[in-house]
Amino acid sequence: MISKHLDLNEAELTVRHGDDVEFIKVNKIDLINKIKDAVSSLLEKGNNTIAIVCKTEELSLKLNEALKKVGLDIHNLTLNDDVTDEKFKICTVPCSLVKGLEFDGVIVADASEDNYSSKDKLDMKLLYVAITRALHNVVILYDEEITDCLK
Repeated sequence: MISKHLDLNEAELTVRHGDDVEFIKVNKIDLINKIKDAVSSLLEKGNNTIAIVCKTEELSLKLNEALKKVGLDIHNLTLNDDVTDEKFKICTVPCSLVKGLEFDGVIVADASEDNYSSKDKLDMKLLYVAITRALHNVVILYDEEITDCLK
């Protein structure tokens, strides 16, 4: 697990109500539609707040624009935004801004080894923060090979 890659001690388990983490292998061409499907699925499960977490601000903006093109018109959370604003119930957000926030469901947009290298401590910290923002459901998408720490 990620905590071992970060040399963290084993923590006491936190009781979380929701489904097991869902891992979905996708190719880059299908990524946008798979994210749109994952949002629909999380909404059907009763998740009222959903974060689609990307590694960087640039990736978050690009993903947000691509989602708009397939009919998922949501906002991208930036440093200047008020996260309590109703329009951010479902949003794209970079890892750098998600720390300290909680969402019913979290979708990690690309947890491939290329994107989150298991050999890079910063990548592992970013991924750890992204995954631990979920109160109930986590969906992890990846292309080709999932990062080693999640195998």
